[in-house]
Amino acid sequence: MKSGRVRSILIKFIKDIYPGDVNKFIEQKKDIIKELTKKLLKNFKTEEEILEYLEYVLNDIDSLNEFFRKKRKRPIKYSSVSSFANKDDRIANFVFDKNLKTGKMKDKLAGKEMVNGNNHKSNDVIYKNEVYTEIFCKKNKFFFSPVTNKIVVLINNGKIIQYSKYVKILKGKDRKYIGLNFLYEMAKLNKDCSASKFFCEFIEKEVRRRKK
Repeated sequence: MKSGRVRSILIKFIKDIYPGDVNKFIEQKKDIIKELTKKLLKNFKTEEEILEYLEYVLNDIDSLNEFFRKKRKRPIKYSSVSSFANKDDRIANFVFDKNLKTGKMKDKLAGKEMVNGNNHKSNDVIYKNEVYTEIFCKKNKFFFSPVTNKIVVLINNGKIIQYSKYVKILKGKDRKYIGLNFLYEMAKLNKDCSASKFFCEFIEKEVRRRKK
């Protein structure tokens, strides 16, 4: 595809969801649209992939709005789709997720011993069809996925559980648990692990968001 075709796909998508004066909006956002067009051209080969990504961005906006609704905060408008879609980390997460679902990522991991039941010799686990990579180990193993932005824990009995459940279990037993701040500090020291890097970026974004 050429840049003109990619731009026309993007403009048509915006027109379908924008309720106001589209031409005025496109003029106001021309720099973002130009930059996004280049990124879409670089990262995607077909029209279907571009549209799939833009729908993925709308789903992200819907998820955030559900959170904001519970907090009684102002929702994000669909007109923000071009700004949201222009984020490098969002594109990277989408590509990672897509490769995983199409089997490309699982093929790469096939040569490793995946954690399954009591077998936990590798640094990766699959939990609910997502790949999580180990970011810390102390009695229990902690794993993070940049696709879901969630932590799972391999506990002593060989089961994999969500981090929130792990905290709840130890709190119920009045025992100490590994907190997010400690995991963040440990992950910062593990610079060679991409999952640790993504985890730190996620925590830093959450802290900035809560300060707003």
